[in-house]
This record gives sequence, structure tokens and C-alpha cells, in this order.
Amino acid sequence: MLILLYGKDSYRQKIKIEELVVGGGKISYFKTDPIKSLSLIEDEIRQKSIFQEKRTLVIFGLLGQKKLDKKSISFLNNYVEEKEIIIIFVEEKKQIFPFDKIFEINPLKGDSLKKWAHNEIIIRGGDIDDSALIELINNTGNNLWLLSSEIDKIISYKKGEKILIDDISLMTRPAIEEDIFKLIDLIASGDKKGSLKLIYSHIEKGDTLSYILSMIGYQFRNLISVKKGGSMKELDMHPFVFNKSLSLSQKWTEKALEEMYDRILLSDVAIKTGKIEPNMVLDLLIFKI
Repeated sequence: MLILLYGKDSYRQKIKIEELVVGGGKISYFKTDPIKSLSLIEDEIRQKSIFQEKRTLVIFGLLGQKKLDKKSISFLNNYVEEKEIIIIFVEEKKQIFPFDKIFEINPLKGDSLKKWAHNEIIIRGGDIDDSALIELINNTGNNLWLLSSEIDKIISYKKGEKILIDDISLMTRPAIEEDIFKLIDLIASGDKKGSLKLIYSHIEKGDTLSYILSMIGYQFRNLISVKKGGSMKELDMHPFVFNKSLSLSQKWTEKALEEMYDRILLSDVAIKTGKIEPNMVLDLLIFKI
């Protein structure tokens, strides 16, 4: 089965991938150079499992960078039809390709964002006043990585009591986005010690490493989009975020930004798959600057 997830909401893309691969057996992730990717993917598809288990391949950003030739399209279609294998392409924009399923997953706005946040709070065992919910969204925007982390923290703090607007003022940290920009600036200047110090300060405050990596990756993706010439309107960015991204993007080449984004993604995958200890991933990521 060939599946396309497209859009710019990486949090709900992650959730959708988890839904699609339930019972899917072995999962392989690919985010490399587009020319090398196709060869690696074809090799992975050809591999035969001893136990004939189902396999899922999750491929990030390949189709947006490289048009597949007829031979590659034929190979993918024929092989997927014959074998129990799912290939999930994750792209920012919709792609023309004979997919079996297509899901558009773009950032939530307005009432949809409010409904999502309220549902998540209920699902996680909490309850919230409407004014508090509005304040929470004002502090986090539609970055669901940040919003999800703040929801967990506030629910844990309230221990079953209804969340009120004063709790939001006390517990949320809208300044984290500014800290991520500071971190990217430190990384750009090669300040390894400062970078690690800032990251560990957030870990001490209760943020998970996976969440921090997702925030860094989210901002690096913004930098890449701005570096490629995207306007504030096209990218649907807040003026503050756009201006900071524009300024920081000038300190990197487009290639360096993409390489760093790839390392962040692969580091997060290494944590989730248990291939390496989280703190070691962090140190290796920063010391490769």
C-alpha cells in the first residue's frame, strides 16, 4: 500500500503514522539525500524477512525533491502489490503519484485548534475552564508539540482539579520559542557548551528530550522554508517567528540547514527506536556541529 501524508503539522503526522503502522511489524525510516534515498528504499523493499513479517517504510521529503522515473514508479507499484508492505511518503506539499490513500495534515486554526486542545485535555484526564483554554492557546499558538507538552504538565500539576486561567499564567512558558531561537543561534556560532546548557535547563524544567528535539526540528524547518524564499504570508508565519527565522537563516547555507534538520530527525528516530540513550544522542548531535 502506498500512502501520502502531506502538510506542515508534524505532530499530527506523527500520530497518523502511528495509527497506520499498528500491527505493521518492522518499521524503517528514511530521510537522506534524495538520490541515495531511492536506492536505499529499493534495497529495503527487496529484503526478505525470515519471519515474513509485515513491514512499513516511512519516507520523508523524497517526492518533493526528486521526481521518480517510470521505472521507479513501476517497481514500487508492482512490489507493493505483491508483498505485505506499507510505504508512507511524508511531504509538505501534495504530490502527483498513484497513492492508495492520501491524508492532508496541515496546522489547526481557530475552532478546530480549540476543539483539539479541549479533547486532548479530556482524554488525558483533565478538565479546563473556557477562558483558560483560550489563554493556553494564546501562549502556545498552533504548535501542537508545545501545546501537548504544556497540557501534560498542567494536568499533572492540577491532579484532577479543573484548570483555571491563573494556572495557565503560572505553568505555561510562552518564552520557550524564544529559547529555541537562542539555541539555534548558539548552534550556528558553534557554542557547544552554551547549546547543551540551554537544552539541559529545559530538561530540568520537565521537558522531554524528544519534545525539545521536535521543537528544534520545527524551527529548523521554518528556517529552511524562509531560506528558500517563502514569504510570511505563504508560510502562514507569525511576524515574530518569520523575522527571527529570516535573521537566523542568513547564518546558514541551505545545505547546512537541511543537513542539520536531517540529523535532528534521525536523532529523534534513534531515541524512539531505542538504538541509543537519549542523552548520548543529544551530545552526539551537538558535538557534530
